[in-house]
Amino acid sequence: MNRISPWISQMSLGMRILLAVLAGAIALGVTSHWLSVGQRWMLGWDVGVSTYLVLLLQMMVSANSLATERRSRVGEPNALAILVIVVLTAIASMIATALILAYGKTPNNPQLSLDVGLATWAVLAAWFLTHTSFALQYARYYYDDNFPRVNDFGYAGGLDFPGEGEPDYLDFMYFSFTISLTSQTSDVAIEERRIRRLVLFHQIVSFFFYSVIVGLVINVIADLW
Repeated sequence: MNRISPWISQMSLGMRILLAVLAGAIALGVTSHWLSVGQRWMLGWDVGVSTYLVLLLQMMVSANSLATERRSRVGEPNALAILVIVVLTAIASMIATALILAYGKTPNNPQLSLDVGLATWAVLAAWFLTHTSFALQYARYYYDDNFPRVNDFGYAGGLDFPGEGEPDYLDFMYFSFTISLTSQTSDVAIEERRIRRLVLFHQIVSFFFYSVIVGLVINVIADLW
């Protein structure tokens, strides 16, 4: 296990995506005899996104400040990638919600709990993936060599974290999930225009995610039971 953990931590974005797709494909294949086509595709999506999240979080949790800086400079998603991820997860959540609505209205549906469980899993996975992706982008902006401002540590900055030392991925996760849950910052100050614009986009995504997707799912589940 000690040998596997560093390998996962140093895994490239492409390798994480490849393993996630492989895990989803396996889940899709092994359930062909007892799940419907829609259920299999939803399960495959859930397993794939969850696999990607586990690999990504393992890398982020194990990274110190130096590793965070190195990976943010060369290895993690850019603005286009984060936009694609957000759009894909939002679409998947909408599909999951539509499935809940469709199967919820089916009389005497024997697999109602499974349908609701798969759809809810998809929504939760999309929520975690979206805000984790924003955390990666905040880190990338923070260490961007092309950023106009240079902080005391010799790189772009744009976020003022309290305390001494350089931030790691967990600090950016803290900032990202604070934005997603409260639509405001706490003890981290925003000092650059480009990060403020990213925060604005993040807040808009969070608002529609909660209002349209999560709120609808909660109401549907309440109606079902």
